[in-house]
Amino acid sequence: MLLLVTLPATTQARHWAGLDGGTLLAVDAWFDVCTCAAGFDHALAVAEAICVELPHSFPPTGPAR
Repeated sequence: MLLLVTLPATTQARHWAGLDGGTLLAVDAWFDVCTCAAGFDHALAVAEAICVELPHSFPPTGPAR
């Protein structure tokens, strides 16, 4: 929110072009797993990464039509 309010309307961030939503989800999954506490929190972070974040971070693959 701070960037939304403080950046001028003409700002262009070309260096962020390669970071799409999938890449950010994969990095977020990695960050969540690496920074959580041991025990239930770690198990929950791993489960969320495997079941939610990582499947949404990569495009579906299938036979080309």
